[in-house]
Amino acid sequence: MKIIFLQILTSCFVSFSFAQIVRSPLSNHYTGAVTYSKKFADVFSFSGNQAALGNLKNSAAGLYGEKRFGLNALGNYHGVIGIPLKNAGVGVNMYYSGSGDFNETQAGLAYGLLLASNIAIGTQVNFNQVRITGYGAASTVNFELGTLFFLSSKVTMGLHIYNPVGGKFGKNSSEKFASIYKAGVGYDASENFFVSAEIAKEENLPVNVNTAMQYNFNNHFLARGGVSSAIANYFLGVGILWSAMRLDVISSYHQQLGFSPSLMMVFNFSETAAK
Repeated sequence: MKIIFLQILTSCFVSFSFAQIVRSPLSNHYTGAVTYSKKFADVFSFSGNQAALGNLKNSAAGLYGEKRFGLNALGNYHGVIGIPLKNAGVGVNMYYSGSGDFNETQAGLAYGLLLASNIAIGTQVNFNQVRITGYGAASTVNFELGTLFFLSSKVTMGLHIYNPVGGKFGKNSSEKFASIYKAGVGYDASENFFVSAEIAKEENLPVNVNTAMQYNFNNHFLARGGVSSAIANYFLGVGILWSAMRLDVISSYHQQLGFSPSLMMVFNFSETAAK
């Protein structure tokens, strides 16, 4: 376990030194798995593409927590709130990663607009901070853009750009967030089954292919799984729905570093605006 922990610390140090600061949960593709869907999308979908807010039907909130590789010091926490407006929606997106000695936080304000029945656009502005005990804290602002194309009642395609410019840390602006470009497509195969594929290119890293699928057994149970090719990371979750609440129990697996257990909760409220 100590060897694994040292490997992780070394990885974090190298990524920090080479000005590539992006720390998303290993199961981040779980929360955003249904982004490219009209039927299965939930409040977490806009964290993968802000254009999903343009199709948000109900006010909702969500919480996600991950114990990365089973280590308390590498916890990841994600909270979202989404509120629909007329042909639009607003959202708050919050991340916390790390522990007391080293942690990263992000607070984002998002907006999505349904331009027409077959296209939506969205954007998000983020405030980011990195804090290291004994070294202080550094902060910066960056933004992201997304669009979704509803090609038919079953097929959705999307594009997303994270941090196209800016996002630099420190007095000398020597560290920055990496830019990430994504394109994906989703297929609502039936009333119960959804599948998606996404290509992501992070700055200075190889192309990553993310695939996901979801099956709803009935109105109370669902299963969701997928894989990210670049880091050979697999995830699988089971969700239980009752009334306006949903609880997902999830585990992701990295071939070298092991399992990362996580939980996700979604709270759906009444519809607040006509679409």
